[in-house]
Amino acid sequence: MPKVFPEVEKQRLRELAAAGETHVEVARKMKEEFPDNWSSKYAHRTVSRILKEEEDEKERIASKTLDEMSREERFKFIEGRLQTSPRFKMTFRNFETEERELFIQEYLDVIKSTDTLTEIEEQAVFAAILEFILAFQALNRKESEEKLRDRTMAGEFEESDPQFRRHVDDKYQREYDQHMKLYQKGISELKMSRAQRLKEVRSQKQTLVDLAEELSQKNAQAEVADEIERLSKLKDSELKKLLEEGHVHGVFEDF
Repeated sequence: MPKVFPEVEKQRLRELAAAGETHVEVARKMKEEFPDNWSSKYAHRTVSRILKEEEDEKERIASKTLDEMSREERFKFIEGRLQTSPRFKMTFRNFETEERELFIQEYLDVIKSTDTLTEIEEQAVFAAILEFILAFQALNRKESEEKLRDRTMAGEFEESDPQFRRHVDDKYQREYDQHMKLYQKGISELKMSRAQRLKEVRSQKQTLVDLAEELSQKNAQAEVADEIERLSKLKDSELKKLLEEGHVHGVFEDF
């Protein structure tokens, strides 16, 4: 059975491999840092095995849709690809580092807390959290303008100065309100869609229960009808026997 290595060692191995080190170089550095577990002369083969197993696992997970993944698989899959995706790069190329970090934190928090997620829902989460960041951008611009206005009122700027502000344009507040509204709407719709699916599932379960009850009633009715038919045939048979033996006189009609 292959040796199991601590996660801290495997993480260090990943970092060295990601930096472009060869498997032999990775094994040498792992031996220097973790001599107890990496002193074997075949350590480079261990490096190859671990990296291949992890690559195979990534391919296995990548072959699934998001809703087929477990919560842990989905989180690792999304987290690992988030910042390298064309969507992320295009969206955040003009954003500040703090804004990108806030987005990543808020976005991954939602992903982590979600039991099930489809590709469409993931896009909705991305768009909603983006609106959240844009709202704070607008709020920051508003605060900057308010500071310039206050400094203007304090006499720091001449009217010809580009930083002179007699008043603060209310467009920044409108932008903030609009983005926050879209953020709240996006999150609300995500929750509503999930609640609606649960409602449909419950409705489907009720339908199945009703169907089972209906079938049960039909089966009971069929059993009663069979019993009536059996008793009727038995009664006719006995009556016919009495007629044939001369115990009863009359006309017997066979229906």
